[in-house]
Amino acid sequence: MRLTRNILCAILFLLPTAILATNDSIRETYLSSLEERYWQEYRECTGDSGPVPSSVLYLWIKELDRRAQAFDYNAVVKEYRKAHDDIDLSNIKRCRVIAWKEEQLVEAQRKQDTLRLDSTKRAEAVAESLHLVEVRSEHPASSFDFRDIPFGTTKSDFLMFFKRLFSLSMLQDTMRDSLIAYAVPWGNRTCVTSFCFGRYDKLYKYVVEGPRYPLDSIDVVLRSAAASLGALFQQKMGKPGGIGRVGLFDIKENRIAPLMIWNTGTHYACIGLSSSDFKYFVKASIVNKEMAASVKKQWEEGIEE
Repeated sequence: MRLTRNILCAILFLLPTAILATNDSIRETYLSSLEERYWQEYRECTGDSGPVPSSVLYLWIKELDRRAQAFDYNAVVKEYRKAHDDIDLSNIKRCRVIAWKEEQLVEAQRKQDTLRLDSTKRAEAVAESLHLVEVRSEHPASSFDFRDIPFGTTKSDFLMFFKRLFSLSMLQDTMRDSLIAYAVPWGNRTCVTSFCFGRYDKLYKYVVEGPRYPLDSIDVVLRSAAASLGALFQQKMGKPGGIGRVGLFDIKENRIAPLMIWNTGTHYACIGLSSSDFKYFVKASIVNKEMAASVKKQWEEGIEE
């Protein structure tokens, strides 16, 4: 499809002045050759082989001009040739040079954004670490703490510290004023872990619950799981002060029948077996006594309201 006279005239504004100074015959020949080259480049670059109005070609050329103005096109051509084994100039398509450069610019921007994001994350990590030091100075660490987060930590601070440790979502239980995380790693197992906050919005207890099993799994599965969890606790808290023998009828609904107990002047912890809806599971409760006293709840011996 031939370009209309108006479009040809418009293209003249894109041409060097030396071309405009030539006679009409030479100019028409040049325009004809230029038009053919533009159509060929358009087909190759867009993959559009159907009938296309000449106005579309003109708009496409103008768009290439606009995109090329974002950088020094002649300098980019030299870069493009060097990156493509010194490709011959006759084989270079302007659209491909522009697209190549734009990809480079996008990649450079992406790297800058990544560096900026990494820098921000590092700054946030430093700020969080300093804040954790501040929290620890207010609430001294103990062997009963969950990871390195001390009892007495506020809910908002706890969420921030927890996210540094795990990529896990947390749910809020407003009835019990607690945060619940599923699949928290405990050794080679994962357990539901609830973190309870008192009236002053401070962590005073966390509870660990393993998967539910039927009655016939108590001796085969649950006692072994309780022993494994107990071994983890002993690594942090030392040997338990009490060891209990739990039979089937000792296991009560929503209570812990303790197999191991740690009871110090400041903390209480127990691991045992519990049940709910005729399913049985390992359950552990770790409490800061001072913090728990402010919420007026029964927490000794694993009693759960």
